[in-house]
Amino acid sequence: MLRGGKWLIIRLFTGIRRGGVQEVRGGRVCRPQKPPGAILRVNAGRVSGENRGRMATVLVVDDDPAARKPLARLLQMEGHEVICAENAVMAMASALGRRPDLILLDVAIPPMDGLTFLFLLRERPSGKDVPVIVISGQDDERTMRRARELGVHHYLVKSQYKTRELLDLVRGYCLRSEHQPAGEDVASGA
Repeated sequence: MLRGGKWLIIRLFTGIRRGGVQEVRGGRVCRPQKPPGAILRVNAGRVSGENRGRMATVLVVDDDPAARKPLARLLQMEGHEVICAENAVMAMASALGRRPDLILLDVAIPPMDGLTFLFLLRERPSGKDVPVIVISGQDDERTMRRARELGVHHYLVKSQYKTRELLDLVRGYCLRSEHQPAGEDVASGA
């Protein structure tokens, strides 16, 4: 909220391609179920609205709409194209079909967990080098170690990370991929 408890109101328009939110339902990429001209309330204290670096395509994978949708809106406000998937099957279809610049992944997603999804994605040539940031409620050492072994670039615990921290990480990966020739490994900086 702004000072005095006021909200910044933003009107969503159709046809704008600077950044968009898409959801995957039943294996198809769809527009979210907000009608054109809908009003979106955004906490202006946390959202800068600035688009630093290039626009990236970010795949947000989380089965909880209360976590997935606000994160997608936040990234859209930063100027990124966002694809949302609520389970691992939809995430795999999106990752292989759309080739996102970055994946934000929850560990606890059905029908397989997020790390199994990541293992299967890493076996494919097009999924080997996609940067992944895990955002999960699971903070046990075993899960974090397995995530590192699968090439996760950052592991954020949902109850502990700050929005600005996540946006800075996303911006950093966008800037790296902008200056990086195709095929180079983002994680090693080679």
